[in-house]
Amino acid sequence: MFNRLRDLPEKTAASLPPGETALERSAGSPLPEDTLREARVLLVEDNPVNREVATAMLESFGCQVELRETGEQAAEAWEQGDFDLILMDGQMPVMDGYQATRLIREKEAASASCRHIPIVALTGHAQQEDRAKCLAAGMDDYLAKPFNTRQLRSIVGKWLPHGSRLRGEAVEAAQCAPVASGRPVPGCSPESRPEGSAAPGEEDSLVSAQFAENIHMLQLPGQPSLLDLIIDSYLCDTARLRESMRHGLAAGNLASVQRLAHTHKSSAGIVGALSLAELCKELESCCQADSAEEAAQLVEKIEERSQSVREVLTKIKRENANGCPS
Repeated sequence: MFNRLRDLPEKTAASLPPGETALERSAGSPLPEDTLREARVLLVEDNPVNREVATAMLESFGCQVELRETGEQAAEAWEQGDFDLILMDGQMPVMDGYQATRLIREKEAASASCRHIPIVALTGHAQQEDRAKCLAAGMDDYLAKPFNTRQLRSIVGKWLPHGSRLRGEAVEAAQCAPVASGRPVPGCSPESRPEGSAAPGEEDSLVSAQFAENIHMLQLPGQPSLLDLIIDSYLCDTARLRESMRHGLAAGNLASVQRLAHTHKSSAGIVGALSLAELCKELESCCQADSAEEAAQLVEKIEERSQSVREVLTKIKRENANGCPS
């Protein structure tokens, strides 16, 4: 079924211009803006902070979004629902996105009445082996994190069936709004601004000044504050992650600590806490190298930096409630 994809040029997402992906659509050109029906998208993502931001992006396009957190839930939702597209996180516990995709493809093949549903992987990497892994699982395409609004809109429009539509007035200005893998988001880090233009209090890069501005661009009228939702979700979830890191260290389970650090890195990248994300990335590496002593030191550093980030985010939330610029 997917031989035609294997014949495509050997490119990675990182080598392509913004808005393009590693796999070229063989089903036709992107949809015109004036097609008629709202798209139904199944978003499968176990990171709550990623879910909030990606959902806001999709809703800004006019998509109807349903959320699931595991591969098992994704397969069940596909059987019960009528979706136009599935956006599937690759790394999830129990059943990951690749296993869930294989299960869906097996069920499609076993039923003469099932149509092929496009599945796009959301991956923290953009290497050749990731492309091959997506193809082997039966995925149609992938989008590397961190991605911005334009890149997500491009790939969603690329794979929607004819008759679907994306809202033409989608927030194209939010070019840096991140769904992150923990890497600095192009255009959003302090280093990308002109010399001398760093925001007051951001000299140590605790939280990028662009974070609140980017989230405000995704805010829909009449809806609860997206900024508050993301900050609350981040603070709650990362506190749980750090507690689990401590338990993992105490049990000598560095593989668990590595997975937790990966998730924490992603969440920190979303809120623009780039230096914290970098510490989490270092923790991932030392866990992979089986260095328990260094891992313990990094967890302490992550705890300290997280407290500082918490203070900054709490201030941003307070200013947002008061109607002040962040």
